[in-house]
Amino acid sequence: MTLAAVADARPEAWRAAAGGWRALADALADRAGAADAVRTRLAAHWRGPAADAASSALASLAVGLRAVRGPAYACDQALCELAGEISRLRGAARAVPAASVSAGAHDALLTAADAADARAVHRLAAARKAATDLTADRDLAGVHSTAGLPAPGTGPVDVRRWWDGLSPTDRQVLLATEPRRLGALDGVPVAVRDAANRQVLDDVLAATPPGERRTVLDALAARLQRAEPARAYLVGFDPAGDGRAIVAIGDPDHARHVVTNVPGAGSDLGDLRGLLARTERIAAAAGDGVSSVLWLGYDAPEWLSATGTGAARAGAADLDRFQEGLRATGDGPPAHHTVIGHSYGSLVVGTAAREHDLPVDDIVFVGSPGVGADHAGDLRGPAVWASTARWDIIHGAALADRVPEWLDRDPAEDRWHGADPGHPGFGGRAFTSDPGDWHDPVGAHNAYFDEGNAALAAIGAIARGDYAAVR
Repeated sequence: MTLAAVADARPEAWRAAAGGWRALADALADRAGAADAVRTRLAAHWRGPAADAASSALASLAVGLRAVRGPAYACDQALCELAGEISRLRGAARAVPAASVSAGAHDALLTAADAADARAVHRLAAARKAATDLTADRDLAGVHSTAGLPAPGTGPVDVRRWWDGLSPTDRQVLLATEPRRLGALDGVPVAVRDAANRQVLDDVLAATPPGERRTVLDALAARLQRAEPARAYLVGFDPAGDGRAIVAIGDPDHARHVVTNVPGAGSDLGDLRGLLARTERIAAAAGDGVSSVLWLGYDAPEWLSATGTGAARAGAADLDRFQEGLRATGDGPPAHHTVIGHSYGSLVVGTAAREHDLPVDDIVFVGSPGVGADHAGDLRGPAVWASTARWDIIHGAALADRVPEWLDRDPAEDRWHGADPGHPGFGGRAFTSDPGDWHDPVGAHNAYFDEGNAALAAIGAIARGDYAAVR
């Protein structure tokens, strides 16, 4: 590959081709649903050996169609990631005239382009083989057993080992027949979980009547159809109750840096559009090579329940397992991982670090009511960063502290759930946030991720490992 070829590349063509593969996956789902519907109607009016044979054939067809969705999504994912990588390299190639590029920079750019191309070729070849193997198997309907799935509670490293031991056909059949369980397994590659959870979302959408929940799910589905500025991955999805969703902007398994944001009290699926917008802004602030993840993977408490720690403890275990899963499925050199806790989400993150050795490099707390620890050393390893806006209503958590502070030299050091992580005595590093307005303390509490806020710039710098740029 030459520098001119990189500069003249057309990533938009690859994104368009990826959209074609997504459309094929949708069409396959529609056909599978049609086969199921025919099978159901026949079962109501037809009995006997011939009916059994017809039912078996339709079941095989439906499973086969759903199984082929896996390779279709794999092609979509490979092309989108290639487009994203070459887009960044194209910008670098166009930024400086070829004659002025040093030999070292020239070689590094071409090496990166060749590596991106090779990864895409490998992933596309694997998808083609999986599809070929599937079409060679004429008895897919008989493969419904879930006995081989890992038991609940299996660690992510063992889940990854189990997944690696499956044949390509077994993987695609499980994807077709057990999308809910597969999509929820930490330790299964993100690309596979994405394909599984998209199928779950399709099924939920088909059964959801018009209304507020349907509007939110439609918005999620629409974002999953877009590949710009980066492809979205549905890493987790559970519509039960208030709902849970884990969405990554960019593939965390192939990113150099991964930043996960954990929202606070009152967050649920109804807030998904705003939370996704936040996640996109974090991605933009962090820049190239960063996957930005929304982790709405716990049952966040309502505001009046946020004085308790039960939701944080339950969420902490799930967050730790999710981060262990990302470590287990990462492809290539270990990525740099950052986790952000906003408001009550900071207690979830702090509890995960204190009680579970959260496997991340940096922890960021913003608008924190306390993180369940008295000192950064209690969080067992990761670098700690924190910020609280001057007019953030969370300062009231110091006044509402359950323990009388009459003898403390600095009453503001404590919050409802422990020490203020931004206080000098906590031992972390504080960074700047916009102050907000005194007449809108709730707005100040929710503004850390707003475009132009100094906190967002700092968060982006931490996420990409550019610590010198943190102010």
